[in-house]
Amino acid sequence: MPRVQAIVVRDNRVLMVKYQQDGQEWWCLPGGGQEPDETSAQGALRELLEECNVNGVVGSLPYHVCYGPEDETYSFLVDIGEQTPALGHDPDVVVDH
Repeated sequence: MPRVQAIVVRDNRVLMVKYQQDGQEWWCLPGGGQEPDETSAQGALRELLEECNVNGVVGSLPYHVCYGPEDETYSFLVDIGEQTPALGHDPDVVVDH
Protein backbone atom coordinates (compact mmCIF):
# COMPACT_ATOMS: atom_id res chain seq x y z
CA MET A 1 0.00 0.00 0.00
CA PRO A 2 1.51 3.37 -0.99
CA ARG A 3 2.17 6.12 1.53
CA VAL A 4 0.22 9.31 0.84
CA GLN A 5 0.88 12.67 2.46
CA ALA A 6 -0.17 16.30 2.39
CA ILE A 7 2.20 19.24 2.05
CA VAL A 8 0.47 22.26 3.59
CA VAL A 9 2.37 25.55 3.37
CA ARG A 10 1.05 28.82 4.77
CA ASP A 11 3.02 31.97 5.62
CA ASN A 12 6.29 30.18 4.76
CA ARG A 13 5.52 27.47 7.36
CA VAL A 14 4.97 23.77 6.70
CA LEU A 15 2.38 21.78 8.67
CA MET A 16 4.05 18.79 10.35
CA VAL A 17 2.89 16.08 12.75
CA LYS A 18 4.98 15.09 15.77
CA TYR A 19 5.11 11.41 16.67
CA GLN A 20 6.39 9.85 19.89
CA GLN A 21 6.90 6.13 20.41
CA ASP A 22 9.18 4.03 22.60
CA GLY A 23 11.17 7.04 23.80
CA GLN A 24 11.74 8.29 20.25
CA GLU A 25 10.17 11.32 18.61
CA TRP A 26 10.11 12.56 15.04
CA TRP A 27 8.27 14.96 12.75
CA CYS A 28 6.72 14.17 9.40
CA LEU A 29 4.10 15.41 6.97
CA PRO A 30 0.49 14.43 7.74
CA GLY A 31 0.00 11.15 5.97
CA GLY A 32 -0.18 7.40 6.08
CA GLY A 33 -1.20 4.39 4.07
CA GLN A 34 -3.53 4.69 1.11
CA GLU A 35 -6.69 2.61 1.53
CA PRO A 36 -7.61 0.16 -1.27
CA ASP A 37 -10.84 2.00 -2.17
CA GLU A 38 -9.36 5.49 -2.58
CA THR A 39 -7.10 7.40 -4.93
CA SER A 40 -3.77 8.66 -3.62
CA ALA A 41 -5.16 12.23 -3.51
CA GLN A 42 -8.23 11.09 -1.55
CA GLY A 43 -5.95 9.24 0.87
CA ALA A 44 -3.81 12.30 1.47
CA LEU A 45 -6.92 14.37 2.26
CA ARG A 46 -8.29 11.66 4.59
CA GLU A 47 -4.99 11.46 6.48
CA LEU A 48 -4.88 15.27 6.79
CA LEU A 49 -8.39 15.28 8.26
CA GLU A 50 -7.62 12.41 10.67
CA GLU A 51 -4.34 13.84 11.94
CA CYS A 52 -4.92 17.62 11.80
CA ASN A 53 -8.73 18.09 11.82
CA VAL A 54 -8.79 20.15 8.62
CA ASN A 55 -10.19 19.61 5.13
CA GLY A 56 -8.12 20.47 2.12
CA VAL A 57 -8.09 20.88 -1.63
CA VAL A 58 -5.38 19.11 -3.60
CA GLY A 59 -3.38 21.48 -5.80
CA SER A 60 -0.70 19.35 -7.43
CA LEU A 61 1.49 16.28 -7.04
CA PRO A 62 4.99 17.73 -6.74
CA TYR A 63 6.59 14.54 -5.44
CA HIS A 64 6.22 10.86 -6.25
CA VAL A 65 8.96 8.38 -5.43
CA CYS A 66 9.00 4.64 -5.99
CA TYR A 67 11.74 2.61 -4.32
CA GLY A 68 10.20 -0.72 -5.29
CA PRO A 69 6.92 -2.48 -6.06
CA GLU A 70 5.73 -2.21 -2.44
CA ASP A 71 7.44 1.05 -1.47
CA GLU A 72 6.19 4.30 -2.98
CA THR A 73 5.09 7.69 -1.69
CA TYR A 74 2.76 10.32 -3.16
CA SER A 75 3.07 13.85 -1.73
CA PHE A 76 0.42 16.43 -2.65
CA LEU A 77 0.39 20.20 -2.21
CA VAL A 78 -2.83 20.88 -0.30
CA ASP A 79 -4.61 24.17 0.45
CA ILE A 80 -6.51 24.35 3.76
CA GLY A 81 -7.53 28.01 3.42
CA GLU A 82 -7.78 29.78 6.76
CA GLN A 83 -8.63 26.68 8.83
CA THR A 84 -6.68 26.17 12.03
CA PRO A 85 -5.13 22.70 12.36
CA ALA A 86 -5.78 20.92 15.63
CA LEU A 87 -4.53 17.69 17.12
CA GLY A 88 -6.32 14.78 15.51
CA HIS A 89 -5.77 11.08 15.89
CA ASP A 90 -4.04 8.24 14.13
CA PRO A 91 -6.40 5.26 13.93
CA ASP A 92 -3.40 2.94 13.50
CA VAL A 93 -1.98 3.90 16.92
CA VAL A 94 -3.50 2.36 20.04
CA VAL A 95 -3.31 4.59 23.11
CA ASP A 96 -3.30 2.94 26.55
CA HIS A 97 -5.19 4.83 29.26
